[in-house]
Amino acid sequence: MSEYDFLVLSPDEFELFCKDILEAELGIKFENFKAGKDGGIDIRYAPSDDDTIIVQCKRYKDFSNLKSTLKNEVEKVKLLKPNRYILMTSVPLSPSEKGTIMQLFEGYIKSTGDIYGKDELQTILRNHHAIERKHFKLWLSSTNMLNTILHNDVYNRSMFTEEQIKEKVSLYVPNESIDIALKHLEKNKVIILSGGPGVGKTTLADMLFLKYSADGYEFIEISNDIDEGEKLYNPEIKQVFYYDDFLGRNFLNDKLSKNEDRRIINFITKVMKSENKIFIMTTREYIINQAMINYELLNDKKIEINKFILNVENYTKIIKAKILYNHLFFSNIPREFLQSFVNKRTYKKVIEHPNYNPRLINRMTLELNIDDISPEEYTEYFLNELDNPFHVWQHIFENQISDYSRWLLKLLMIMGDKEVPLANLENNFNLLNIFLGRPYEILDFRKGLKELEKSFIKINKNNFTKEDVIWFLNPSIADFLIQYHCGSRDIVTLWNSTKYFFPMFDIFSFSKVQGKIEVHGDMREEYYNTIIERFDEFDDCRQIYGKVEAISKLDKDIDFSNGKAKEILLKTFQTYEVDNSEETVELLVKYKEVLSSELEIKIILTTLLHNTVFIYEAMNLLNLYDNYKEELAEIINKNDNEKLLKDVVDDITTNTATEFEFEEVVEIVEELGGILNLNVSAEIEQIREKYIEINEEMFIDSDLEYERYRDCNDDLGNEDHYLDELFESLLH
Repeated sequence: MSEYDFLVLSPDEFELFCKDILEAELGIKFENFKAGKDGGIDIRYAPSDDDTIIVQCKRYKDFSNLKSTLKNEVEKVKLLKPNRYILMTSVPLSPSEKGTIMQLFEGYIKSTGDIYGKDELQTILRNHHAIERKHFKLWLSSTNMLNTILHNDVYNRSMFTEEQIKEKVSLYVPNESIDIALKHLEKNKVIILSGGPGVGKTTLADMLFLKYSADGYEFIEISNDIDEGEKLYNPEIKQVFYYDDFLGRNFLNDKLSKNEDRRIINFITKVMKSENKIFIMTTREYIINQAMINYELLNDKKIEINKFILNVENYTKIIKAKILYNHLFFSNIPREFLQSFVNKRTYKKVIEHPNYNPRLINRMTLELNIDDISPEEYTEYFLNELDNPFHVWQHIFENQISDYSRWLLKLLMIMGDKEVPLANLENNFNLLNIFLGRPYEILDFRKGLKELEKSFIKINKNNFTKEDVIWFLNPSIADFLIQYHCGSRDIVTLWNSTKYFFPMFDIFSFSKVQGKIEVHGDMREEYYNTIIERFDEFDDCRQIYGKVEAISKLDKDIDFSNGKAKEILLKTFQTYEVDNSEETVELLVKYKEVLSSELEIKIILTTLLHNTVFIYEAMNLLNLYDNYKEELAEIINKNDNEKLLKDVVDDITTNTATEFEFEEVVEIVEELGGILNLNVSAEIEQIREKYIEINEEMFIDSDLEYERYRDCNDDLGNEDHYLDELFESLLH
């Protein structure tokens, strides 16, 4: 039996819930009033002066606080003289406690049946599923839904606990964006939540995937690339895939791995054709715009039709107010701070500020350490953060943290925008310390983490890998650090001390690119010379696959046919264990003369031929054949060509048919048969039958059975008056 946590609702939301419960139970229409000084009335039924029902809704944790508040309500009720007085509360009540309340309101509360405690509300709500679904936050935080979410087989990949889910649900302000998103997902199965930093993309995505997880969908979080989703894709069960910041914060032309753009589009296509899959992605608008410009495959109508842009400017003043109110209400900010904030009407300045941002609201209400500031300073600090967010970060970074903590942030900045294994950061810090001449003690690393955790970073244990991971508390910190270090000589120290090539390489640029650290032109040679000299020191370039990918990235700017770079190229291919990847083939083609003269090229080609199993590898083999026709022809005559062809066709009919057009696949298979000296008529017919089967699948479009949550802007009257009463209620 499900239990509901009414404390995830703010007082205003609790009143709306109580109104719906009473209307369903009593069959009459009640009025509700604005938050604030209600004069003893939250909800009222008054068809005439002689027939009045007044309802008070009290959201408290325990009876002691409830009783203290009710004593102040008695005189108000006597002045109002209602025919009937009803009390509704989130507090569980015993018979004796109901008796105490009856005595307080003697003559007005007619029976204990007019006292609705937590248990009564639980029982009634179980019989009214429409109300349960209407109040999204209440439904989502119920024990049944939490158990469904938390017991998902793959849920461990998310780091949310029950408490964290309730915290997210409590802070969330339902608005039309969730209704639009849910309707879109019901129709298209895929949504890309886009917008600027901090506008609420991840929050909305969290609510969406929690909703689907609660509906019994297996939750799969994609962290690095789309292959994670492909590997866990199960056609037989309901699954919701969640890919937060799917293009990455530091996107550039060569940010995506090879064929990642194709794989993303193909996965989107596969989910859109499914009946039991949901795919939720988030990205920043400027990043997806760059991607669509630089990657032809991403300039696809599937991207455009599934994109849903969130914009703070689209939030009504009331929605902005509710976001701020919920964060203040559910925070641990002392009363004297709230009093200063409300008395100065700072809330009005915040709501109307052009830099209003939900992430900043979160930081200033839930993340800020207020131990060293006064209530009056808090108000000014809040507004200053809105006026000069970069200035605030700069002041803290330069003046309020230790030198070793600053280096920790710099190291984290060049290690990627998502969670980083804490052990990797410590490895980087230790090498940096050696490079700098050991100015720091062994304990300084842990001291730095402790110093930064309240304001800059978050550390947690990844439930899937069981390792400690670290990431920036919010992306605006990384954005500040990137902007701060553009052109700085500190970056040279980072080049010389980092143990990881790929994240370091991806974050630097020699031109002005948003989300990148700009390296001045006179430092270009120093940058590449440092990478080449330290190539074998990078931990992520120790295996041949890492080396090949790194060389492929560097090949755009470095000639690997001469000097130290040539030594790296030859040393990499001397292992003869290369895989049949696009990067490998491109290097073999470009540096054919160097590799053929220095290495046993036929051994490399034989390895590649034997490793050809999938269609992408077959495509790479065909590309290679155009450049090594004589060498490969000799090897092919000694190979088990029928097995190679069978493996590739099996991959097409089992895994990748939906990723290609039929004519494209036929062309590849026919060309492959040509170089293998095999007749492929039977294979083409097998593939044709698979495509006929795919085309017969029907996409079922159904209407979304989700009732829209009440718009907070309905019938509020004077907006400013409502805001005053809403925030004054924080002090009651």
